[in-house]
Amino acid sequence: MTRIPQAVLFRVLYIALVTLVILFLIGLSSNVRQSRAIEMLILEASRLESIHPRLLSAVISQESGFNPGVRGEAGEIGLMQITAGAVEDWAREHDLDPIPEESLWNPQTNIAVGAWYLGRAIRHWEKEKCRDPLPFALAEYNAGRSTVARWVDAGGKKPDNFLDAITYPTTRNYVDDILENFEQLQPKSTGVQ
Repeated sequence: MTRIPQAVLFRVLYIALVTLVILFLIGLSSNVRQSRAIEMLILEASRLESIHPRLLSAVISQESGFNPGVRGEAGEIGLMQITAGAVEDWAREHDLDPIPEESLWNPQTNIAVGAWYLGRAIRHWEKEKCRDPLPFALAEYNAGRSTVARWVDAGGKKPDNFLDAITYPTTRNYVDDILENFEQLQPKSTGVQ
């Protein structure tokens, strides 16, 4: 068996290491570009739907962990885990032809539909004179309006009572986790006014 000279071995290892670093940096650069693009889509959708961008970020984080390729157990799609019913409502509201499912994998469409759906829920619970519409809207985003209406009937329109009336542990955890994440994303006060 022929022995490979040490200098050749080091050169091969060096080239392999440099190649790995370059590939890593290319992947990192691609992820940074994708993150920046998603951030811009969140800002645009939040402006259009009058939703705080950090709230949309908290929902996306909870729904998909910012992975646009996620498919939920019940067929939900993408960053905001959009359902067929939500996209049908969105298309009808915007006087659009039905949107093909594959369009929901596009982050721009997915975030637009999800932000509209969440914004619609927030506006609904504001009109219902809930003290803080956010827990109600988040529960609706997760479990649907008719289910939330039952919980409102049982617990009332005060957030704490409503949260106690939620009978789905997954929805209760969902709302709690997003509210906590949203609060953590808020800039900390410096005390300077």
